[in-house]
Amino acid sequence: MDKNRLKKEIARVLEQYQDLVLDASGKLYRVFGSLDILYVDGRVIDTFSIEMVYPDRYPFCYPEVKETGGRIPAIADRHVYTDTKTLCLGTPEEETLKCINGISTRWFMEKILIPRLADEHRVCNGYAYTHEYAHRAEGRWKFFMEKFRTKKTDDVLMWLKKIYWKRLPEGKEQCLCGSHLPFKRCHENIVNEVKKVGRDTVARWYLYLTKNSYTSTS
Repeated sequence: MDKNRLKKEIARVLEQYQDLVLDASGKLYRVFGSLDILYVDGRVIDTFSIEMVYPDRYPFCYPEVKETGGRIPAIADRHVYTDTKTLCLGTPEEETLKCINGISTRWFMEKILIPRLADEHRVCNGYAYTHEYAHRAEGRWKFFMEKFRTKKTDDVLMWLKKIYWKRLPEGKEQCLCGSHLPFKRCHENIVNEVKKVGRDTVARWYLYLTKNSYTSTS
């Protein structure tokens, strides 16, 4: 991580979010302060106190985020890691795929953090989460089933094996999912996205899922 480049990147974003401050004095950069959640018409509907810490692996991983104002209980049902008190922002696999080419602070704020806090605003007002994966293996299975557009766990394992062993159809050949569509019009883009993480990561995902079975109820 180029710290000078990161400092400039954060400074540009904080021009928009002026209630946030950068602390660059430590080993890891930290952004803290208040973050407004806006309605579509620009009205402020809620404000959260947050702290973001940039790990060494950034921009190939998310910043770690804590809600510091006591609005979100540090419990699993509120999708907060009870050991670190950081917000759960999706499954590890989802994060890996989204960060494979590197991310920016602005993208993270707009696509990940603000929608997550907007969901917390809903929960604080008595509504359910709009989209949060379940804890541990169940959530990771759900992510993969959504990614591969299937309700079957066997299909997930099939795709990961095919990707690892490079046993995939050519573009005009029939897709392996049973849709009878050409591969290029069906799962090719999804497969190409997953392939970017590398065979070692695909193998690790496959082994994790086989050791942590999940029975779909749908």
